[in-house]
Amino acid sequence: MKNLNIVLTLLLCCMLWSPAAAGAETAAGIIDKTAKKISGSASITASYHLTSPGEGSVSGTLTLAGDNFRMTSPRLITWYDGTTQWTYLVSENEVNVSEPTADELQQVNPFVIINTLRNTYTPSLQKSSNGEKCISLKAKNSKSDIVSALLTINAATSLPKSITLNMSDNRKITISLSNVRTGKKLPVTAFRFDPKKYPGAEIIDLR
Repeated sequence: MKNLNIVLTLLLCCMLWSPAAAGAETAAGIIDKTAKKISGSASITASYHLTSPGEGSVSGTLTLAGDNFRMTSPRLITWYDGTTQWTYLVSENEVNVSEPTADELQQVNPFVIINTLRNTYTPSLQKSSNGEKCISLKAKNSKSDIVSALLTINAATSLPKSITLNMSDNRKITISLSNVRTGKKLPVTAFRFDPKKYPGAEIIDLR
């Protein structure tokens, strides 16, 4: 379950990549454009499909607003309001409450990788299909858990379409995004667990 969460986070962080210099289009420039599109949106919603060796596949939805996010799938629901994280395990009717570190957030939020990669990975523009822009990302540190990644961006919207992660243990994890769209500003309560909606759920405070 944790491995499924690991990469569900990893699509958000390239967003603060430093701007590219004027001139020919570069990998950093493309990512910077995506970053500005996402950071300039009041909220973003998307459907995701994640596949991971040994864990099968899982599909769900993501809602993002700044540092806040909510992720849903048949197995679990995660809320994060910028400080506190609630993870509801559907089959067990149980909620784990925690205050995750920055590193831990990278293991639960699908977009987080985009911010992390800006300093620790080297981007390069790859040959792309019509309507897409593909960027290869290679870890500067040979001991990184994620050795390399391939990010695909919708050329028309500048929003991410998919990311494939090549892990140090030779696993390949793929997240596909669809119906990625921007939306209106959402209240912080949209990113907090509401016990009234889950009566009888056992709450385990790990803080």
